[in-house]
Amino acid sequence: MKVKTVAKIGIPAGAVLLVALIVALQMPRGTEVAQGMEVIVYADLPSVTDELTILKTVSPEITQDRALNIANEAFGVSGEFRKLEDVWKIWSGTDEVWMYESGAIRYYTSKVFWGMHLREELPSEPDCRDIADSYIENIKNKGLLRTDIDVTFKDVVSDEKIIAYENGTRENYVVNIHVNYSLSFNGITLSGPGAKLCVYIGEGGEITGFMGNMGGLSEEKIVEALNPEEAIELFKNRDYGASKAVINSIDLVYYVPSQDVENAYIVPVYQFTGEFTLMDGITSRFGEFVPAISQSEIENMSLS
Repeated sequence: MKVKTVAKIGIPAGAVLLVALIVALQMPRGTEVAQGMEVIVYADLPSVTDELTILKTVSPEITQDRALNIANEAFGVSGEFRKLEDVWKIWSGTDEVWMYESGAIRYYTSKVFWGMHLREELPSEPDCRDIADSYIENIKNKGLLRTDIDVTFKDVVSDEKIIAYENGTRENYVVNIHVNYSLSFNGITLSGPGAKLCVYIGEGGEITGFMGNMGGLSEEKIVEALNPEEAIELFKNRDYGASKAVINSIDLVYYVPSQDVENAYIVPVYQFTGEFTLMDGITSRFGEFVPAISQSEIENMSLS
C-alpha cells in the first residue's frame, strides 16, 4: 500500500534516552507550536504483527588465553598484547586484532587504511565476493560468528582517494575494497552501528581486515507493537530544522547499538529513509530510526 501524508511538524518538548541506545531512538513526549515542515510519505508500509520481541546481546567469555588463541589461529597475529578496559588488543607490527568482551572482533592491517592501488590491480567485484564468502564460511567454522543470525551478501564497496598534482592532473586510487553483509534475526534485518559484518580485500585477494561479532542474542520480552501509521505520527512530532521531508521507504528492523556494548538491548524500530529540504533550500538525504514499541517499554528497559 502506498500512502501520501501531508502534516505540520511541531517541536518535541522532551525525549527519553535509553543508555544502550542513541539519540536516534528518542521519542518526544509532546509537541509545541508547529514549525510548518511539510511531511510527504511515499512508501510501501511494512506488514507488522501485533507483538514484537525485544532482544538482548549475550557476551561470550573472552579470557586472555582465548583472545590470544583467536588472534593467532584465525588471523595469524601473535606477539604483543594488552588489556584495555573491555577489550584485548593483540598486535604484531602493524597488524592488530581487537577482541571485545561483548564478542565484537576487529582485525586490521595497515593496508586497510594506507593502501593505494589502481582499480585494475585489485580483484573484480565478483571475485571479491567469492573471496569474502569463502572467508566468512571459514570464520563460521572457527566459531567466530553468531550462529543464530542469518548472513546474506549485501554489496562490494571501495574506499578511494584522489591525488591532485601541481600540473592540474588528478589520479584516483583505491585504498581498500570491502565486502559487506546483511544480518537478520527471525526474518527481521539488523541495522545500526553494531550490525556490521565486512571483509576487507587487498591486492591479490589478500584479506586485509575483518569486522564481526561472535556474541549471541537472547529473546528478552514480547511487547505490543506500534504500527507503521503510529510511527509516522512520531516522525511528524520531531523537529529536524527542515521545511519539508519526503519519506521514500519505511522498513521494520532491529536497531543494534555499537558492537562494543555488552548486554545491550536490541529493539525493533522503523527505519525511515528519504530526503529533507532544509530551510535554506538545500536538500539532504536522511535515514532515521523511529521506535516500533511504546515509550513506556523503552523506559522500563532503562530501569531494568
